Amino acid sequence: CVTTGGCGGLFSSLLVLTDPGSEVLVPDPGWSNYAAIVHVLRSTAVGYPLDSMNGFAIDPDVVESRINARTRAILVNSPNNPTGTVEGAERLRAVMDIAERHDLWVISDECYDELVFEGRHVSTATLGDSSRVVTVFTFSKTYAMTGWRVGYVVAPADVARQIALHQEPVVSCASTISQHAALAALGGPQNRVGVMVDAYRARRD
Repeated sequence: CVTTGGCGGLFSSLLVLTDPGSEVLVPDPGWSNYAAIVHVLRSTAVGYPLDSMNGFAIDPDVVESRINARTRAILVNSPNNPTGTVEGAERLRAVMDIAERHDLWVISDECYDELVFEGRHVSTATLGDSSRVVTVFTFSKTYAMTGWRVGYVVAPADVARQIALHQEPVVSCASTISQHAALAALGGPQNRVGVMVDAYRARRD
């Protein structure tokens, strides 16, 4: 489902998957809009700490300890904003196992999927039961198209249909000109992405 940026994808996904009074587990530290979106939807964001002594990596035991009867989803973000941590397959798979045991959704924010300096990005939905995973992507980071507001959500077909229906009365859709720009980005030379990542890495270093 094409959305108005990653923000629109996250908001519409949480709108479909949560009810007022439910809880969503979010990374702490994490992007401030996670808690803001959950709050606007009249639910509660419950942080699961990312320990700096452990490289800000997800601790599956800590995540599971935050689950209760009101929990509806676990939100993961890799590569993480603001820590930069890129989660390995083992920890993400453990989160998938937790979600399956507790019948929860996993919302995987992968907006920085191409901006990896060391290691490689692993998409959460490739590691377990993808029927309970909603993955959010954006053109803003990979193609430096922040102001164009184009993102997309990959989800089970019935959930994707609901996301499209729920964004219709709010924004209708991502603007047509922005969607054509996104198509041009996909069809253009992809080596420019690597050049940009190399520039970011040099600045970081």
